[in-house]
Amino acid sequence: MATKKQIEANRRNALKSTGPKTEEGKAVVRLNALQHGITAEMAVLPFVENPADWEAHREGVLESLAPVGHLETILAERIAHLLWRMGRASRYERELIAVEQEKLEEKHFRYESEYGSLDVLRSTVKNSRKQRRVIDGLDSMKVREAINALDAVSIVEAATTRAEKVDLNDFSLPGIPDDLALEEFKSWTAGILRDAIKAIAEHEGKSYEEMLYAAKFDIAYEEAKAKLTLEKAELEIGRKRRTHLLPDPNMLDTLSRYEAHLERSLYKALHEIERLQATRAGQPVPPPLAVDVTVSTS
Repeated sequence: MATKKQIEANRRNALKSTGPKTEEGKAVVRLNALQHGITAEMAVLPFVENPADWEAHREGVLESLAPVGHLETILAERIAHLLWRMGRASRYERELIAVEQEKLEEKHFRYESEYGSLDVLRSTVKNSRKQRRVIDGLDSMKVREAINALDAVSIVEAATTRAEKVDLNDFSLPGIPDDLALEEFKSWTAGILRDAIKAIAEHEGKSYEEMLYAAKFDIAYEEAKAKLTLEKAELEIGRKRRTHLLPDPNMLDTLSRYEAHLERSLYKALHEIERLQATRAGQPVPPPLAVDVTVSTS
């Protein structure tokens, strides 16, 4: 329990507190609780909204409405909060539509394509085109010139697509350790790739040129198939997207009712602050219109 001397000392220290002394300073700190208190905590959703954006929005609304006194300030805060929530509703509607658009692509590829997505199709077209260029320039490349592992493996696999005697799971390729799977080998060079194609050709009883042409043909076929599938998919998904520009009807109804509720509350708060400001300015303000409704049932 504090002694009498401690209590007196606390009182003397309190008199030395550095708070605002002028009326302007007091007016500023009077709103601190509103700026950083429960209003701000309720307005900003964690993880999806930025407190700095809320503060900028709030300050803009207060500056526009120029409230004077506690009651006007509370109404101005409420208007800022309602406008913030209306903006959130608009963002929510946009996100609903965006998610629905994403689902269109997913639904399309779930049953109609072996590729899985537009991104996979685009990658297939791009990689196949690059692999054909590697084949075309392979003989002119230096022995130690590096080759992308994915391109090299794809070319080797394409060369053995129609092979009758070579099974890559059991076949040893020169330059590649036997205890390493083909996909795990990352140090491909032009020389190693050429030797691999030659070894496959020799085992099949064909020429190196024949095996290289077989690889190019298979890759070109895969590229053409993916490109055609991509064009058809983009066309079909584009058609579906043009007919899905609104949220689900049930969600749209819920959203519309929520926005209508916010608008009614907003206009009510605006009218109230306008009446207070007009009264403060000495302007005649008619009493609010009140309508009593009685509903009876038999």
